[in-house]
Amino acid sequence: MKKNGNGYKKELFYGLLGIVIFILLWFLVSAIVQERKLIFPSPIDTIQEFGLLLKDTYTYKCIAYTLFKATIGFLFALVMAIIFGIFGGIFKKFHLTFSPLVTALKAIPTASFLFLFIVMVNYDYAPVLVVIFICFPGLYDAVVGGITNIDKQLIDATRIESKSILYNVRKVYFPLAFNYIAVGMTATFGLALKVEIMAEIISGSTGYGIGNAMRLAQQTSVLMAPIFAWTLISVILLLSITYLLKVVKSKLIKKDF
Repeated sequence: MKKNGNGYKKELFYGLLGIVIFILLWFLVSAIVQERKLIFPSPIDTIQEFGLLLKDTYTYKCIAYTLFKATIGFLFALVMAIIFGIFGGIFKKFHLTFSPLVTALKAIPTASFLFLFIVMVNYDYAPVLVVIFICFPGLYDAVVGGITNIDKQLIDATRIESKSILYNVRKVYFPLAFNYIAVGMTATFGLALKVEIMAEIISGSTGYGIGNAMRLAQQTSVLMAPIFAWTLISVILLLSITYLLKVVKSKLIKKDF
C-alpha cells in the first residue's frame, strides 16, 4: 500500500519529534552529571568534536575501512545463508539436522568468537570472521522462513511440472522468498556494522577503523567527547545505510527475477 503525502509528513513529524525529545533528554542528563566533559558531554560538546573529526582525512579512512570489512563479512554470511537456507527451506530433514548448529551460533557470546579468532588468525581478520558467524544465523532464518511461507499449492505445482531444482530455486523459491530475505538483510547489516566496530575495539588491532579510533581516543584523552563524536558518526552511518537498503529492497521486490 502506497503512502500519501500526509502519511509521509506524519512520519517525518513524529520522527523529528523523537529526535528533539532525545536531544532534550541528552541536555538534561549532561546538565545533571558533574564533570560533564569528562563523563557525559553535552550535544554541543559532541557536535564540536564531530566537526573536528570531519575535517580530518583519518576519519574518512576509518569509516571506509570499517564499512569495507563489515560488508565483506556480511556478504560472506549472506552467501552461506542463501545456500544453506535454500536447502533448509526445501528439505525439512536438512533443516532439522542443521538447526542445532544455528541455535548454538546464536547462543555463543560474541566475545567468545572474537577471542577464538584472535588466536586462530591475526587481529585484522578476526573482526570479519566474527561478523560472518554472528550474522549467519539471522540470515539463514530469513531464507528458511521465506521459503517455508511460500504457498504449498504453488510448490506442489512446480513439483508436478518436474522442473530441475536449480530452475525452481531461481524462478520460484528465491523470487517469492526475497521479501523475507530482504528484511533480514536490512536488519542484519546494522548488526554487522555494530559487531565489526565492537570487535575492532576489543581485538586491539592497529591501523584504521571506527573501533580502533574509539579505542585510541579513550587511551589518549580523558574527555568523553571524542567517543561520543565517533558514536554519532556510527549512528549516522548506520541510519544512512539502513535507509539505502530499504530503497534498494523496494526496487528489487518489484523486479521480475
